[in-house]
Amino acid sequence: MIFLPVIIAWLAGLLLAYHPMILSGLVYLQTDLGDTRLNNYILEHSFLWVTRTVGHLNFWDPPLFYQLQNGAAYTEIHLGTAPFYWVWRMLGMAPFTAFQFWMFTVSSLNFWAAWLWLHRGLRSLQINSFAAATGAFLFAFASSRVVQTGHQQLIAHFYTIIAFYALTRIFEGGLSRLSIPAWIGVFFASVTAQLYAGFYLGWFLTFALGVGLLWALLCARYRRSLVAVIRSHYLAILISGALSGLALSWMMTHYLEAGKEVGYRPYESIQDLIPTPQSWLYLGNRSWLYSWQPRIKTFAVIAMQPEQCIGLGLITSACIAAGLVRARKNSGVRLIILSALVIFFCVTLFPPKVTLWKTLFHVIPGAKAIRGLSRVGILMLVPASLGLALFFNDRKRMATVAMLGILVAIEQGQTTSKFNKYENLAQIELIVQRIKTEYPDCQAFYFSPILRPGMDTPSWKYQLDAMWAGAHVNLPTINGHSGNSPPGWELLENRIKTPADELSLSQRLNHWVQFKHLNASTVCWVKMPVES
Repeated sequence: MIFLPVIIAWLAGLLLAYHPMILSGLVYLQTDLGDTRLNNYILEHSFLWVTRTVGHLNFWDPPLFYQLQNGAAYTEIHLGTAPFYWVWRMLGMAPFTAFQFWMFTVSSLNFWAAWLWLHRGLRSLQINSFAAATGAFLFAFASSRVVQTGHQQLIAHFYTIIAFYALTRIFEGGLSRLSIPAWIGVFFASVTAQLYAGFYLGWFLTFALGVGLLWALLCARYRRSLVAVIRSHYLAILISGALSGLALSWMMTHYLEAGKEVGYRPYESIQDLIPTPQSWLYLGNRSWLYSWQPRIKTFAVIAMQPEQCIGLGLITSACIAAGLVRARKNSGVRLIILSALVIFFCVTLFPPKVTLWKTLFHVIPGAKAIRGLSRVGILMLVPASLGLALFFNDRKRMATVAMLGILVAIEQGQTTSKFNKYENLAQIELIVQRIKTEYPDCQAFYFSPILRPGMDTPSWKYQLDAMWAGAHVNLPTINGHSGNSPPGWELLENRIKTPADELSLSQRLNHWVQFKHLNASTVCWVKMPVES
């Protein structure tokens, strides 16, 4: 039964993760004007695609980097969770507001999926409702997830939990012979949906499943269970696997095509994003309780610190370890522990710069697309949430357990960036009005801000302003901001500070127009002074 503490844990988690937005009455949007608006733009493009809006008729060709084809494959596509955004848009919400409610929705789904798995899926462990809520809270609102709020493609993680729920039901027994094929279908569908929701989390899931499969093949007890399921339900596995592969082929074909166009990053370019041993204890300078860490040499040497904040706090980590050790004799828990340890040793950079990842990067399919390897800390929230739930699964000392649970929650507290969505919308509207009044006949445009002396707002901010202006006036733009830039596009620096900047930009813009065989008379160059 769901009882009040579980509801409180869910609502408290939403407030902890999204207090800048909630306490402002949704005036502020987390976290910044960069990737946040890019993720929102991709979701908005998908909504315009399903509503058959002119200019968005092909999902893989959003109207940016005009006329780039397959531009959606340059970044995360969010299709696995886009329907939750579409619902809010269909209810009449503006794009930024719908995006805020999308964030609330997928975070809530993370919490409730984890609670169901811990409380009802893992029946042999008999985890009580309150203990499951603590684990679900950690999974959905842990510090390592909150610090990545600006990378919204890393929020939706509930499909991973559904996949683990399905595996639990398949291998724990107690199901009828007819029920297992259904759960096999749920498993493959969840893996597919997670990859469509976000490539990073989907790839991490398949990596973890591969490690778990390796242990299952090596250990006789797990191997017997695996062989028994395969023998009894091989047809369901083949059909579900084939359907999953067919569904994924649509996405992977486009991603592979984009990879050929822009190339893959070399190993040397990702070294600073490989977690070190101290990364697993690091919460960063915006942590409510651990903001002192960057002043200590052990943590100060961590490169790319915002990406390396994958710690959960000393109290939380101790509780997780104690819970997992306590239940280590359970075969399912032991498999999760073994798999988590293998993943830890595979992805961690040990002194002096020794890591298995250097080999795996070149061997495992898809690994070269994983630049921010430290984000694997979010995957580790699966065993962490289980360990925490097991630790709190104590009915005899509920008062003590509740107090400790509050400390664990506070350890996850982070202060994130935010921006005023209405102020940004006003800035975008100025571009929209300039296009409507001065360039009513243009078929595509490129926007350049004219900066006054002393201004140094980054160019990507204006690239995204232009993308959103294009969505508002339903015009394609040569501007663009994404995970990659297309070959031949040399227009990232779109700011004009001096006459020399304007001349250089004019030459680069003409080069792109000629490169893409565009009609120069229909492409408008929108130049206007900006205040910020």
